[in-house]
Amino acid sequence: MKNSIKSCAVPIMSIFLCWSGFAKEIVDIQKLVNDAISNKTQRITLPAGRLYPASDYVMIEKANGLIIEGAGADTVIVARTLRSTFSIFRSTNVAIRDLCIDYDPLPFTQATITAISADRTEFDYEVHAGYPAMEGAYSTTQIYLFDKNTRAWKRDVPDLYFRKNEILSPTRGKLRSLTKHWMDHSGIVVGDYFIFTTRKSHAIQIYNSTSVRVEDVIVYTAPSAAVLCRYMDGDNYFRFTIKRGPLPNGAREERLISTGADGFNYGVGRKGPVLERCDFSFMGDDSVNFHGHAHPVIDYDGGRTVWIASRWDGDMESTIALFRTGDTARLLTYGSFAMLGDVPIASMTIEDAKKDLIKDAVVTEWRFPKDAKGVTVCRVELARPPAYAPKFGDAFTMPALDAPNWAIRDCRFTEHRGIGIRMQSPHGIIERSVLENIKMAAIQIAPQISFWAEANWVNDVIIRNNTIRDCGYDPVMWSPIDRVGYGAIAVTTMTPRPADNELMRLPQLPLNRNIVIASNRIDGCSVAGIFINAANGVRISGNSIQRVNQKDGSRAGTNYALCSTHAITILNSSNVSAVGNRIGAPGDLAQGEMKDYGDYSRRLVRERYGE
Repeated sequence: MKNSIKSCAVPIMSIFLCWSGFAKEIVDIQKLVNDAISNKTQRITLPAGRLYPASDYVMIEKANGLIIEGAGADTVIVARTLRSTFSIFRSTNVAIRDLCIDYDPLPFTQATITAISADRTEFDYEVHAGYPAMEGAYSTTQIYLFDKNTRAWKRDVPDLYFRKNEILSPTRGKLRSLTKHWMDHSGIVVGDYFIFTTRKSHAIQIYNSTSVRVEDVIVYTAPSAAVLCRYMDGDNYFRFTIKRGPLPNGAREERLISTGADGFNYGVGRKGPVLERCDFSFMGDDSVNFHGHAHPVIDYDGGRTVWIASRWDGDMESTIALFRTGDTARLLTYGSFAMLGDVPIASMTIEDAKKDLIKDAVVTEWRFPKDAKGVTVCRVELARPPAYAPKFGDAFTMPALDAPNWAIRDCRFTEHRGIGIRMQSPHGIIERSVLENIKMAAIQIAPQISFWAEANWVNDVIIRNNTIRDCGYDPVMWSPIDRVGYGAIAVTTMTPRPADNELMRLPQLPLNRNIVIASNRIDGCSVAGIFINAANGVRISGNSIQRVNQKDGSRAGTNYALCSTHAITILNSSNVSAVGNRIGAPGDLAQGEMKDYGDYSRRLVRERYGE
């Protein structure tokens, strides 16, 4: 007997309105999902048209084997709020495919700078016709700049952050009290375009699920990320597109961005995802970010018991659900994140009675709320006492949940803010992909424990046969005081920010391990083509590098005792080999083809402080 798939066609309630030439139709997708799960229907097929869900969002919970599919580019699901379009929770073998996602109203707005004060700390603006008015979630104080003529991200200028957005009318306002203007922003002029993002939710969010697929989906916009995954297991596969959507009704200016934040963010899982043939462009942040979570230690009994805390709703419960006996805890000293050792975990349980131990250090360094609101505490029983006793505020990580064993193949990431691929997960490969016109590093391997609490030190990664063009044109790339990967391909670490006018005294430890960077073509970067810091066991071979070091890399990261001066720059690393690389026509500010500075950061600290 042949297997059959139960499916349902979708009845439509039509409202005869028009938006950009499409009929506006209301569909109760939530009811279809609920009925399909209840009746064990395996496929929901949505028709062509601009389909507005009747509910604020579509919740898919405890589904097994459900497929939601459309008619390709002709099926556009249009979210009507700043909530997620699809939320998938505690589900298995769910697929979303062959449809598009858009928002109406849009989850961002865009404007033109109409005046700049003489001291360049106040900017007047006017919102573009057809875009959301300045109210509520849209009246933010951070802006991203675009070139009026090319409609691309404006080069060599930073993002701007203000303390106040004074609303003068629904379409006019004044941004006051510019902060963080230590970077040159003289290139920003009257007439430049910019955007305000809401960053409220994600087009598709997937939690606590196993073996999910997103295939042949187009995301035109989202309040935050296009796809966000947390606490995943199984084989998860993604092949989708992010691009700017159609001209809004009543607008004369085309959209400047697609999503408000990342393209794809995958955090905490027993196994990482596969991304193949994805095409992402014009996002408000990184294309890809894979990572685990780090948690602060808030108490230790001197033996086998450690208490850790989380500021994310449901994080501890979900982490415990993924935990398997024998998983190891990796304890890291806060600051340098030196490894204190890996210890098997015997058990994990919630124990909120310890909330009163949340102190100022955890509030400041780990960004916890002062009143411990929303904080969850977990009691961890280790199989044996750790070799080195963890201190209050040290980091607790779980390598088994760092989303290992991932792959990124045959993708294209272009024209977006942030980093192309921000990798914090081990055991993976990035190959045959194109990354171009990206504001920061094209590929960055680095733990970000100190700010985002994203773990871990990265090991066993292959980066090969990729093409990188024209990246690193945000001034943070050659700034002395920001924390980024200072190269087109960068391996580094993100230590806490030092005090103003201070040199960071923490050691840059070589704890990223076993990285292969081979046969990549790098054509254009503000600083180094390949930047290696805090790594052990890196093989750099057969890469073609040209038009790099176009800015003064001698100042890049100097507050962190770093620099990015050569086409291949190596610092604070061990066992790095570089063979068969072809370096042609580096920038005028390149100090040479390659230099291994050795234990550079320690030398600078000793020279300044005598330590």
